Amino acid sequence: MGGVAQLAGFRITLPGWTLAMVDQGCASAATLITSLAVARSAGADELAMFSIAFAAVLFSGSIYQALVAYPLTLLAAGGVASVRLAHLARLAQWHRWGAWWCVPLAGLAALWPHHRLILVAVVACAAARAGVEFRRRSAYLNETPAVAVQASAWAHLPVLLAGSLVLLSGWLAHPVALNALMALSLLAVGAAAGCLLTARPGGTETPAAARPVLVDHWRLGRWYLASLLALWATNYAFGWYLAGRGDLREAGYLHAARTLLGVPMAALLAFDSWFQPRAREAWVAGGAHALGRVVLQYAGLGTLVVAPCALAMWWWPSFLATTIFGSDFSGSGPALALTAWCAVLAVPDRLLGLLIVARQAPAGTALGFVACLGLTTWLLPSWGAEGAAGCARLLALNALAMVVVPGAWLALRWRRLG
Repeated sequence: MGGVAQLAGFRITLPGWTLAMVDQGCASAATLITSLAVARSAGADELAMFSIAFAAVLFSGSIYQALVAYPLTLLAAGGVASVRLAHLARLAQWHRWGAWWCVPLAGLAALWPHHRLILVAVVACAAARAGVEFRRRSAYLNETPAVAVQASAWAHLPVLLAGSLVLLSGWLAHPVALNALMALSLLAVGAAAGCLLTARPGGTETPAAARPVLVDHWRLGRWYLASLLALWATNYAFGWYLAGRGDLREAGYLHAARTLLGVPMAALLAFDSWFQPRAREAWVAGGAHALGRVVLQYAGLGTLVVAPCALAMWWWPSFLATTIFGSDFSGSGPALALTAWCAVLAVPDRLLGLLIVARQAPAGTALGFVACLGLTTWLLPSWGAEGAAGCARLLALNALAMVVVPGAWLALRWRRLG
């Protein structure tokens, strides 16, 4: 299925994954520009502070991905349209109730004695991301990716514009991390609230009718939640670890490397948004042959995007770091070169994720995350002492584990899966 874009009175039909790339590009570009504005305006230490706060936002995103997005794909993809719309309506009701609960939570954050503005910004960012994410997921399930693009544009283009102005004018001074995060949250929250409050895909639902949705989502997502929390601990908490050791500059180097890794990863996330529901539908409707066509298409597109980025990160790490982030990041080259291996391994990792979603087999992912958690617990005290480069090497090793362990489990269990 494709998406329809209307420009200057002309209706243009595009493949759905191209609109998914535009959608994800809005979010990733906003994050990239904000990180660049912090890095070039205030250097590695302030970027480290920004990365610590943003890791907290990603933590909330992991919870949302596990308990909302993943079960939604399994429950609604490929089903009867009326049933899907009813489920989305009940889920929208829970989102609206959750948004109201964020108000007192933000109030509590404002009363905290330390870093209160950053805490308020984190709450606002987390709530805003949830509102936009629900609108996007609903659009992909209904095969209307242009609606997802619209939601992302309203939420992220103001942030992109503000970050670009900061980057070009040098308007923000110390503390850049605080101001940038506040700008990101305040500019996005209005558009996200609009996405959430106007999302009524199947009408409104009563509390009694909406309650079973929580049971279904918890049943399908609880083990995936444990897996994603393990993923967060073995990928995004490294900046907290380095900052806790007093290595703010090394934490800034690591965030710079992860920011550049986010360029090819943004494309893969866009492919995930489009291809995961299609993979589930292909397996239900056509079995292994139909699923294989979806997987091959994903593999070709993913390799085409990731290969040039990984090669550039491996061959010219110091040049890329200093050109993009500034001379203060001349020491981040080794971390960036090692992070290139994460990009290389991301394609087979995402392909396995596609198969796991299609076959409803999250245990494979869970085993991979358990392996990553064990490696991190074992190696972080020694490798983390090397700073950003040691953490980047551990990230690459975890990426390899996320290919080997779920791949072996899926190969052994394929015939037994329903």
